Amino acid sequence: CDWDRHSGACGMFLGGTHAEILSHLRQRHGIGYSAKENLRCSWSSCSEPLKIDSIPRHVAKHLGIQSKCSGCGHVMAPKDVVRDHINKSP
Repeated sequence: CDWDRHSGACGMFLGGTHAEILSHLRQRHGIGYSAKENLRCSWSSCSEPLKIDSIPRHVAKHLGIQSKCSGCGHVMAPKDVVRDHINKSP
């Protein structure tokens, strides 16, 4: 985990699921629970403004997590983009 540049990178292993990412950020970094809460990403040098419900997807991009289409094998990120791709494919 590279969150929290004020006191240095966390350095803990971070699981790749959205639930694991959000759980870690809530427990270790005090990220709030309000879906309407706004904050800035503190991952390394990033400072993108985010809503709490978009944090796991955003952090997954920092982690380089990608998904593969089971139909054509195309690799993309994030998982919901793959789902949309599959739904649009013949």
